[in-house]
Amino acid sequence: MNYQIDYRAFSGIFAVPTQVKSLLNTCSGTSLKVLLLILSSPDEPISASRLAGTLGFPPSDVEEALDYWCKNGILSAKGQFPAEEAEQLSLSSLKPKVRRASARKNLTVQEMEQLYNSDPNISALLDEAQSQLGRLLYSPEKETLCSYYSYYHLSAEALLLILMYCIQNEHGSFRSFERIANEMLENEIDTYEKAEKFINSYAARKENEGLVRSAFGIYDRALSSKEKDYINTWFETYHFDISIIKLAYERTIDNIGKTSFPYTNRILSDWYSKGIKTAKDASLETLSQKKNNSYQSKNGSMASSFDMEEIQKILDKGEKTPF
Repeated sequence: MNYQIDYRAFSGIFAVPTQVKSLLNTCSGTSLKVLLLILSSPDEPISASRLAGTLGFPPSDVEEALDYWCKNGILSAKGQFPAEEAEQLSLSSLKPKVRRASARKNLTVQEMEQLYNSDPNISALLDEAQSQLGRLLYSPEKETLCSYYSYYHLSAEALLLILMYCIQNEHGSFRSFERIANEMLENEIDTYEKAEKFINSYAARKENEGLVRSAFGIYDRALSSKEKDYINTWFETYHFDISIIKLAYERTIDNIGKTSFPYTNRILSDWYSKGIKTAKDASLETLSQKKNNSYQSKNGSMASSFDMEEIQKILDKGEKTPF
């Protein structure tokens, strides 16, 4: 029977030093369990009593396991290094961090072959990706997945989550895949839960941008980063729906005769500060403002001596005005 990794069971990953692979034939089961517990909780102190209590092993067996890993260069005894160097070599610092990438690292053919031979998760990742796509991966696509997994430390389950989104919403585009993966790197997404939350947020943002593009009649160009920031503020911070945003856009066109995200943003920011939440509220506020302006005009310095409606009636009749 053949087996493969079930990524649905993953909630996160931790690194195991490559050197451990060469020691699997000589280390005991107790030693291996002790090491895996240490690596899975890098922020916890490496205490024989704590490890023994968690695993249910005699403290003497745990001490023996710790000594084994020290002798083989995986652990170091406390005080073996100077304080400054020990801080640099702490287990927390050895935990793989999600790298930030302005430009993705491209793997060479030799690096790809080395990955295939050293990490069985690579084959499982590529097999599952091909299953999702319903076709074989092209060489550049394989290289892309391997790069994000091995060099940037995005987990396999996170990568498969991105790929599934792209298949469902971006026609399986690997350009979109890289764009989303890079954004994950910038946000230091390092667990499946964070990745799932990020994908849901990303999908909502894309949907909101589509609604605004349609309402504003923007079909011939991409949105700028600043325009996307405005849209995100309107939906995520102000919690407006598209109807009130469209009303602000229509007022923008009426006032200045063209699309202007900053102008529309000023209108929406003003409504938000006044506690206006719906298009109906905004329309009532506009009507109230017009009535107030009309009242001020009728009761201003010029309106005190004559009535504008009365003047219009006189003009319509062709009579002389009283001034």
